[in-house]
Amino acid sequence: MTKDPGILKSIIGTDALHLGLWEEGCSTLADAQQALRDRLLQFVPEISSDVLCVENSVGAIAGKLSRSGHEVTALLPAKTALEYAQHTHPGPDYFHGNLLQNLSSLGERSFDVIIFHEHFADYPDLNALFYGFDALLKDEGLLILCDEVLYRKNNASGFDTHQSPEIEEQLARNGFIVLGHERLDEQVSPTFAVVLGALQDKQKNFSALYGDQLEALTSQWQHRSEGFSEEIRGYEYWALRKGQISIRDYEPGDEVSILPLFNAVFNQNRTMAHWQWKYLDNPQGGPFISSAWEGSDLAAHYAAYPVSLTINGNAESTLHVGDTFTMPSKRGVGRGKTSLLGRVVRLFHKLWCEGKIDFFYGFNTGRIQKLGKNILAYEVIAPVYEFSCPCARVARPWWARMVKNLSGYQSEITSRSGGWADSLFEQAKAHYPMLLTRDSQYLKWRYDEHPDHQYQYIVLRKSAKIVGWSVIRQQGNDILFVDALVLPAHAEQLLLNTRETVSQLNNEGRLMGWCSQSPDWWKQSLCAQGFAVNRQAQELDLCLTFFSERFSVDEIRDSFYFTMGDSDLF
Repeated sequence: MTKDPGILKSIIGTDALHLGLWEEGCSTLADAQQALRDRLLQFVPEISSDVLCVENSVGAIAGKLSRSGHEVTALLPAKTALEYAQHTHPGPDYFHGNLLQNLSSLGERSFDVIIFHEHFADYPDLNALFYGFDALLKDEGLLILCDEVLYRKNNASGFDTHQSPEIEEQLARNGFIVLGHERLDEQVSPTFAVVLGALQDKQKNFSALYGDQLEALTSQWQHRSEGFSEEIRGYEYWALRKGQISIRDYEPGDEVSILPLFNAVFNQNRTMAHWQWKYLDNPQGGPFISSAWEGSDLAAHYAAYPVSLTINGNAESTLHVGDTFTMPSKRGVGRGKTSLLGRVVRLFHKLWCEGKIDFFYGFNTGRIQKLGKNILAYEVIAPVYEFSCPCARVARPWWARMVKNLSGYQSEITSRSGGWADSLFEQAKAHYPMLLTRDSQYLKWRYDEHPDHQYQYIVLRKSAKIVGWSVIRQQGNDILFVDALVLPAHAEQLLLNTRETVSQLNNEGRLMGWCSQSPDWWKQSLCAQGFAVNRQAQELDLCLTFFSERFSVDEIRDSFYFTMGDSDLF
C-alpha cells in the first residue's frame, strides 16, 4: 500500500485501493474490487459481531460492515485516510496507525472477527503480528487474511511482503484452523495492467502535483506486476478460526514425547537410537516433522526422511513419509482437513513440499489409503508384489557347476558398503528410469548404520568388475531379500548367487523380497530363477502425493524401481 493513499485514490477514482478479483462479468476495476470484497467477507457471520478491520481502503470495507449491523473498529495507516473515512464512511470507530501501535488502546477489547487485508508490507515481524491477533481475537474467533505473498525470496527491492510458507507456519504455530484458503494469482493479476495504464494516462495531469511520489508509485506497481509474471509473487486468501492446539515443525527434544506415543499407538518398541538414526543422522538432511501440541502434550505427528531419487540419470530430492499417528483421545478433534492430522499434514506440505519436490512416497494398506485419499492427498500408484522361494539349496547338475566355474563370476559376502557401490550405480542407473540413488552414502546410512538390524551384502563380480549386489537379513526362520542393484545381463546370476549364499546360511524358511513392475527384465529374471511372484500379503501399495504436474500416475508406475529397502519397514 502506498504511504499516501490519496495519490492512488486520485488516479483510480475509487475508495478501494486494493487489487480486484476479475471474475466473469467484471468489466471495470470497481467491479473487480467489489468481487474481491465479497470474497473477503464470505465467512463473516450475518449476526452482529465485533469486527476489527485493517483494510487497504479508506474505510470502504469498514463502512460496509458497519452498515450491515456489525460493531466495527477500523485501523487506517494515514491520517489523511482517517479523516476522509470518518466523513465518507461514518459508523466505524476509526484509529490511526497499525495494529501493533494500537495494542495498548485496544487491549481492553476483544473481537469476534479480525479482517487483515493487504497490509503484510507494514509488518515485517510476523511473530509480533500474530501475537497481536492472538491478543485481540476471542477464542473461536475468525481471522481473515488476504494479501500478496512471495513464493521465493527476492532481496533486490527489500522487504515488501512475506513468503507464503512463513505465513502458514505462523498461523499453524498459533493454533489457527484453516476454514478456507484460495490462491488467487490469476484472478487478481489483471489489476496491474489497469492501474499501470491509469498511471500512464494521467502522468501529465498529476506529475506537477505529486512529482517523485508518482514515479515511485508507478515503479512499485511495475515491480509487483513483474513479480506475478515471474511467479515470484502471488495472492492468497485465508479464513481461519482461532484454536488452542499448536501445529509446528520439529524442535530439539520433541523426540522425548514422540517416541513413547509412537510405541504406544503402534505397539512397537522403537529405541531412541533408531529414532535418531532415522531422523537426525540421515545424510540427506532433516528432520522433516510436523506435529500438534496441546501445551506440552503431543497430540498428532507426521514425518518423513529425505532420500535422493535418480530420474533418467539425474539425482533429485524426495521424501519417504511414515510414522503418521494421532493420540487416540484427540482423534475426534476436527474433521477431515480440520482434524489434527489434516492440519499437521497441511503444514508439512507447505514447509517442505509445495514448490520444492514433485512428489513424496510411502507404502500403505487399503485402510490407510482411505484416510490418505480423504486427508493426505495420496494417489495409489502400483501394487507391491512379493517374490519368494525356499531357502534350501536346489540341486544343480554337474555341468551347471562347471559352467559357473568357467564363467568368471565371483561373489563375496560383506557387512559394509564401499566404493564398489558408487562404481556400480554409475553403470546401472541408465537401466532404471527411476530409483533411489543407491550409492555408497545411501547404503552406509540405510544398512551399515541401522541400529536394529544386521544386513549382509552379496557382491557379484565378473572378471574382477562389479556387476551387481543384493542385501539380505535374517527375520525369524526366513531370509529377507531386502535390496538389489544389478546390470541387466547379470540379473539371473545375481539371483542364483544370492540363493546359493542364503542356502549356506539358512536351510530352513523362505527367501522373500518385494518387486516392482519396473524394470520388466528384473521381474522376468525372478521368474526364470524359480521365484514365485504373488501379491504382497498385507496388500500394500506404493502411494504418492504429487506437488507438480511433471509426472502422471502411469509414468511413475512404469518407471519406479523399488524394493523392501525403499520402505522403512525392513
